[in-house]
Amino acid sequence: CTGSADNLVRVWKALKGDCIAQLPGHEDSVTCCDYDPMDAQRVCTGSLDGNVILFRINKEKIVRQYKGHKGAVHCVRFNPNGELLATGSQDKKIMLWSVTKGTLLAKMEGHEGMVNC
Repeated sequence: CTGSADNLVRVWKALKGDCIAQLPGHEDSVTCCDYDPMDAQRVCTGSLDGNVILFRINKEKIVRQYKGHKGAVHCVRFNPNGELLATGSQDKKIMLWSVTKGTLLAKMEGHEGMVNC
């Protein structure tokens, strides 16, 4: 998957170069994305709009939004079993989310600059 300044997430068949899905939902540039390791039809994205969105690719729809950051989101990562999602932001915070419930499990602070990865 890729994100860009057109506010869209695009999913590709990499070897053919075909775009197989366009996923709208963000209000600003999409800065990061990660596939759910347990379900290749789900992708999570972060944006300059401060939102984190979980999409279902084959239905081209939003499954859930994770709101809590006060700045642009620069990284999203699933844990190996796809149950947890970590997000990092310009607000200098890392947030840990329950993917299925959408609840914030932990907020980690300590960086003196934005969190990139």
